[in-house]
Amino acid sequence: METQPHLPPGASLTPDWITPQQEVALAAFLDAGDWSGGLKRRVRHFGYRYDYRARSATVESRIGPLPDMLKGLAERLVADGFFSDVPDQVIANEYLPGQGISAHVDCEPCFGEVIA
Repeated sequence: METQPHLPPGASLTPDWITPQQEVALAAFLDAGDWSGGLKRRVRHFGYRYDYRARSATVESRIGPLPDMLKGLAERLVADGFFSDVPDQVIANEYLPGQGISAHVDCEPCFGEVIA
């Protein structure tokens, strides 16, 4: 039995949910597009653009449907029982080695009960 790392309350980890081949394809897809460098990290938004200053994502911030690659993963999250509805927003963050993730609070009205 594999031991789970210490996780915050309510968090879970599903090892190998994305295969190594899917990981390579997803990284290539993300790297082929335009990243925003306005933060201390590179970010890409899909579905809706999250406004970090206002801490919100609104109907007006919609930038279009998820690309097929991300839509397929979103649909799989539902099929595998992680979400009840297909997610319509993805934020991809690039964290460099040693960079770490700053403490933050997600905008509760912007997102559903589950964040993947």
